[in-house]
Amino acid sequence: MYMGSRLLNYINRIVIPAYSTLQNLISGVVQLAQNKTEEIIHHSLSTSLSAALTDLIDGNSIVKLNSFWQSAKSFTRRSVVIIEPIRM
Repeated sequence: MYMGSRLLNYINRIVIPAYSTLQNLISGVVQLAQNKTEEIIHHSLSTSLSAALTDLIDGNSIVKLNSFWQSAKSFTRRSVVIIEPIRM
């Protein structure tokens, strides 16, 4: 019984953080993971591939990125755009 009451006293002293505190903590962890992923990708890409991806994102390439966002009405050859791979 003594150990049970000591355990309950200890548990009552544990403070549960507020929702905003948990949200800030999780947001910070997600941001750190995103930054680390971006750093790994940045150091892994060749200069030419990095330039090609930048052009794709900025809309300066032959294939516009927004064409990927448009859904096909059907899967006929006319509705589906065939994209040639970038050769480096």
